[in-house]
Amino acid sequence: MQVLTTLGEADPVVCTTPASEPCILDFSFAPRGFAAGESFRVAVRIHDPESQWVLGAEPTPGGSLTAPSFAAEVTVPVATGGSSSTSEAVDVAVVAFASPPANLPAGVRELVELGGTAAFVSVDHPIEH
Repeated sequence: MQVLTTLGEADPVVCTTPASEPCILDFSFAPRGFAAGESFRVAVRIHDPESQWVLGAEPTPGGSLTAPSFAAEVTVPVATGGSSSTSEAVDVAVVAFASPPANLPAGVRELVELGGTAAFVSVDHPIEH
């Protein structure tokens, strides 16, 4: 099993919103080797100091990678200082579930709290507006 993304090691993530607004990422991914019926959610957190993981909306088919691929919007948590800045970095995760999860929390301290079957994490990506 693997999850392909457009993020390389230390590549920046680009906000789809102006710097004066909360940062929203439009994240594409392509799962490979998963059973039919598995579902996915994208989560993001501030890298340092680590914030809570914030879950994005349910991904939709599409995205910028070879099918089958998905796109998901997720809002970056506000940093301890109260705003996002270009000097901050985020960790991004794709969490797999054996079946569509019900009643997921908006955020968690640890990804294991979500009850997924696997999590694919990419760390320390600078934020660009």
